[in-house]
Amino acid sequence: MQDNTFDNKKSKSKIIAEQNPKLCFTALKLIEQLYRDGHISAYMFRNIVNDYSNIVDASKFLID
Repeated sequence: MQDNTFDNKKSKSKIIAEQNPKLCFTALKLIEQLYRDGHISAYMFRNIVNDYSNIVDASKFLID
């Protein structure tokens, strides 16, 4: 039986983000705009930024 545990594998998006940190930063800025416009919650945005904090500087994103 194959182990499908997410924690044991890197997702394809994480691998792409590590190869293109500028692209990752840009995508997070677009997601930040969704947060600012009220389309996603602060909790959700904070979790997304934290997921990619090893690739981009999380201090560049303002979460109220």
